Amino acid sequence: MNRVIVCAAALPLKLLAAAALLRVTSQLLFPVMMASGRPGMAAGLSMMTLLLLTVGILVAGFSFDARTGIVAVSAIWLGVYPLLLVWGTATCGDTGTIRTGELAQAFIVPFTASAPWS
Repeated sequence: MNRVIVCAAALPLKLLAAAALLRVTSQLLFPVMMASGRPGMAAGLSMMTLLLLTVGILVAGFSFDARTGIVAVSAIWLGVYPLLLVWGTATCGDTGTIRTGELAQAFIVPFTASAPWS
């Protein structure tokens, strides 16, 4: 019985672990936006995060049963952060003060240090 529960929780936990890495990386965008003199972009990123996660979790909650829903919600968390990272990086790169390549290089060290293979 316990083995079945552990196996059922494995996939959502793997998805959430990967999403956590992306979330930590996306949190690096807030100080960059604030330092570049664009606090409105930081607020926009917060609002976009809230909106995408809320809508995604609501859709998953009403569309799937409990067993499949936990995997769907985990997938929502994993799917939202790459979109936010791309949008945030492109937005920060458009300010003229920070180049996208420089911003990407700044993310390499924290991402590799927090990755499961390190």
